[in-house]
Amino acid sequence: MTCVKNTLLAFGTDPKQGINGKVGGINLLHTWTQQMTFHPHVHSIVPAGGLNSKKQWVHSKSRGDFLFPVKAMSRLFRGKLLAGIHQLFKEGKLTLTPKLRAEYKHMKNKLYQKEWVVYSKKAFGGPAQVLEYLGRYTHKICISNYRILSISKTHVKFRYLDRKAGLSRVKRLPGDQFLRLFAEHILPFRFIKTRYFGFLAPRFKKVNLSRARKSLNAPPPPAKQKLTTREFITMTTGKDPYLCPCCEKGEMVIVTIIPAIRGSPIKPRLRIFAKGRKFGII
Repeated sequence: MTCVKNTLLAFGTDPKQGINGKVGGINLLHTWTQQMTFHPHVHSIVPAGGLNSKKQWVHSKSRGDFLFPVKAMSRLFRGKLLAGIHQLFKEGKLTLTPKLRAEYKHMKNKLYQKEWVVYSKKAFGGPAQVLEYLGRYTHKICISNYRILSISKTHVKFRYLDRKAGLSRVKRLPGDQFLRLFAEHILPFRFIKTRYFGFLAPRFKKVNLSRARKSLNAPPPPAKQKLTTREFITMTTGKDPYLCPCCEKGEMVIVTIIPAIRGSPIKPRLRIFAKGRKFGII
């Protein structure tokens, strides 16, 4: 993720690319495929421009198909990533088998000779669609419950999308293999999978966005709507969490909670209702 950020920032400051300033973006790490195999890659949302040394917005000189030349980005990213890996190797921070350690130099040279691919183009459905698509992965795990079809004492059966054929297929795996695949996508402790960089870095975002809007004569954003927990869940899921799931009319209210046999007593926060309010208690 650091190499992705540094590659984009380097092209932003390159005078040949037309911006010659600080670009910004959002990086999101994604590690899985539909079949739960380990496939780490980074999605980047990058505005088509940046702030120059005069704190003015400058558009990219591309015609909208891509931000920077794809082949040049691929080679710079390859160089930065392999150089970073080599630095870790010299510091003894890579865990390698004896065979990999013996073949490291040959493998590194082979990776430098291989053409790498950076996929970069404008969003087909516009910015809103990209944010909605990537927003699903911010707090998502590698497989959702609805894709798991059955669990036996020995095997797990789940559904996946075969993107090449455009068909939904079913895969059956032994339980230990399923758990091994799942565990590959558990991130290290305190690892941040969503990162902001450049003019969108959290420390400077507010000031930089204000400068960009002023340079573009863009109106300020509307005030953020403050929602209660109930309103937020209802808006995002389409279901009122306080309504009875059976009759969908009566409103569930916590009257009391039976304490656990052991441990400290639970002190839940009860919702207070105004006098005269009509509701059903289930």
